Amino acid sequence: MVLDCARIRPLEEAAVISDHALRKGAGGKPRRRLLGESQTKRGSRRALGLLDVLDGRSESAGETWTRLLLHAFGLHNFTLQVEIPTREGLFRADFADPEARVIIEFDGAAKYNDYRPAEEVLIAERRRENALQELGWAFFRINWKHLDRPGELRQRLFTFLARHPGTQKRPLPA
Repeated sequence: MVLDCARIRPLEEAAVISDHALRKGAGGKPRRRLLGESQTKRGSRRALGLLDVLDGRSESAGETWTRLLLHAFGLHNFTLQVEIPTREGLFRADFADPEARVIIEFDGAAKYNDYRPAEEVLIAERRRENALQELGWAFFRINWKHLDRPGELRQRLFTFLARHPGTQKRPLPA
């Protein structure tokens, strides 16, 4: 099913489906072999390109889309699900560049509504963010609205990164 999606769906949609499959335990290496052995050649190049960008550490569709945009922007130093110890406990950043001490968080509604009362979640999130800022980390938050405007997001993100030490090595906006 993942290869079929990869052959016919746009990259972002196929990546969301495939990242989820990887997260649930589907292996990536057999897919390359299956793709090579398949009689169906239509869409094979597209599927092969997709296999190069998959990452089962993505915990949501928003994280997958964010990761794809970061790569499209030339920002390859951000790693998914980086664990950072703080005085408030272990924090897992959606994306982090440890050298630059920059965290990018995708904020989907599920984070604030599905598991605990929103007020409780927001207070805990604020405590973790404060603890990380005390350690020198800077935050950039992205939500669905931002993903719909990649040009605007790119400009905002590069402006943000230009203000933080360690990020000057990145490409400048065009």
